[in-house]
Amino acid sequence: AHGRLMWVYSAIGGGFLLSLLLSCWPILRLRAELREREKARLQIVASSERIQDLYNHAPCGYLSVKDGRVTAINDTLCRWLGIDPAGTDRLGFSELCVPEKRAELEVWLSSRNGALHTKQERETELLGADGRRLPVWLTAVRSDNDSEWRITAVDVTERKHAETLAARARDLAASIVNTVRQPLLVLTEDLRITAANRPF
Repeated sequence: AHGRLMWVYSAIGGGFLLSLLLSCWPILRLRAELREREKARLQIVASSERIQDLYNHAPCGYLSVKDGRVTAINDTLCRWLGIDPAGTDRLGFSELCVPEKRAELEVWLSSRNGALHTKQERETELLGADGRRLPVWLTAVRSDNDSEWRITAVDVTERKHAETLAARARDLAASIVNTVRQPLLVLTEDLRITAANRPF
């Protein structure tokens, strides 16, 4: 009888233990799933922060314009123009443009101008908060949202400076060629005439 009683106790205890394990299993599984979800959430947050960092610290300016208003602008362009990123939520695109180009650029970005995903480019000048002009090359693409434009601005200050220096060098060379009293030709590598002075 004692052996049977032990068996009954074992069966009851084992059943209780099995019941306890079965009731805890969903809780343990839920905890593991919650840990996995939290890990995935943290990866998404880290990825989002990397993308935001790339956007804000890119070597070019980025902005989005909808209905003539700036909806997003990166820190690079804000730094170039000397504007506070926190104050750009009420900024109109035309306020970033030099006065003589405002109307032209507003027409360029009108919602009727350009097909979706068609790239439009132009060189212009943007206006810094201190009144300084920043020569830029703008590339604009209309997004799926019919009236929103994604714009990339590349600073072309160095190129403009190099063009100015090259023009001065050409003018100086032309003045030197014209002051020489003997006939003088300026030839290219393939012996084409690029300039000749008056005596020639």
